[in-house]
Amino acid sequence: QEVRNYLETVHYFDNSLGKFIESIKKMGIYDNSVIAILSDHNELDLNKVEGRAEKQAGDSDCAFVVLNAGTTIEYKDIIGQIDVYPTLIDVMGANDYSWKGVGNSILRTPKVASAAINSEKIVGNVNLSLVKKQRKAWKICDKIIRYRYFNIN
Repeated sequence: QEVRNYLETVHYFDNSLGKFIESIKKMGIYDNSVIAILSDHNELDLNKVEGRAEKQAGDSDCAFVVLNAGTTIEYKDIIGQIDVYPTLIDVMGANDYSWKGVGNSILRTPKVASAAINSEKIVGNVNLSLVKKQRKAWKICDKIIRYRYFNIN
C-alpha cells in the first residue's frame, strides 16, 4: 500500500510537471528559461521498495534536474542542498554575480562528493578538502534559518 501511494504521488507530480512545461512552451518562454527540479528526501526509501529492513546511505537519493542548462552531465557523487545555488549560478552563466552561496558548484573543482548532515556529521567522502568548509557552511545556514535572516518585517 505504501509503495502504491508513493507511486501515485510520483505520477501526479510527473503529470503536473508536464503540464507546467507545456504551458511555458505555449507562452513562448521555455527556450529562454532555466528550470530547476529538485526533490526533497524520498518519502519512500529504496530499502522499503526492495523489502530490506536496514537503510543504506544510497536509499534516500534526491533528484536534481536542470532543463535548458546548456550542458548535460550525470553527477553520481553526493552533494548537499548548499551546492544547488552555486551550481545554478554557473548554469545560468552569472559568473559576475557577487554572491555565489556557501556551497560549491558541481561544475567546478574541487568536485563535491560529500554533504553535511549537521555541523558534525558528513556523508560521502569525508576526506575531501571541502569537508571543513561544509561544516562551517552548515553552521551559517543553520543560523540563517534559526534567526530568520530573510524575514523582513
